[in-house]
Amino acid sequence: MRIIDTAAFVGSWPFRPLPDSGPEALKARLQRAGIAHALVSPVETVLQRSPQTANRVWAARLADDPFFSFVPVADPAQAGAVQVLDQAEAPAVRLLPGPHGYGLDQARDLATEAGRRDVAVILQWRMIDVRMAHPDVVHRELTAPEVRSLAEACPDTRFLVAGARQPEVAAVLADGPANLWCELSTVESPNVVRRLIEAYGIDRLLCGTHAPIHVPEALAAKLAAADLSEGEQEVLGHRTAEELFRLA
Repeated sequence: MRIIDTAAFVGSWPFRPLPDSGPEALKARLQRAGIAHALVSPVETVLQRSPQTANRVWAARLADDPFFSFVPVADPAQAGAVQVLDQAEAPAVRLLPGPHGYGLDQARDLATEAGRRDVAVILQWRMIDVRMAHPDVVHRELTAPEVRSLAEACPDTRFLVAGARQPEVAAVLADGPANLWCELSTVESPNVVRRLIEAYGIDRLLCGTHAPIHVPEALAAKLAAADLSEGEQEVLGHRTAEELFRLA
């Protein structure tokens, strides 16, 4: 099964040491977990209100590695955020509204421009469980209504919701517009992949690991429990991701 990981990060997590967070170790860990390609963003941007410094450093560092597709982080509340979309050949831009402290209503201009340029937008619901977060760092989590509202306001933009749990994925997909997708890195319950497929369709779901913050082997266990057919493996594993992020 060819798997594209749509929800990975690279770099130093500011709150505790993480194993396999450098690019070579991360790639080796993901490959052992069955990942063939990964979209990655710099984890250092969690605490950066102007993330372009880390974006430039990591884009250059990963440019020659075909295993990775670099996804820059933007803060639409900052002046000049649209310049992040100038990142050469980036398949998407990632928004971290929780740690960066803005509402999704402030992301409409950036999201609209991303759609005009045929660049997808990854909406990070959470980076870490708020119960485990550093007490001095705010990690506001998204809500399904604000996610749906942004997607409805930007119908020409493709949105991937990352880091949402099962009830949140259900709330987004049940009433959300057709330009919304969700990845599976933080959905955790018995046979959750099969139940989500049956409820919302396989075309709305993508693979993700949230590595190295989460262990990538968890994704393989979820997929194995779903008993996917060959056709389902193709769609969920890589075809939807290739279409959503123009990777094919």
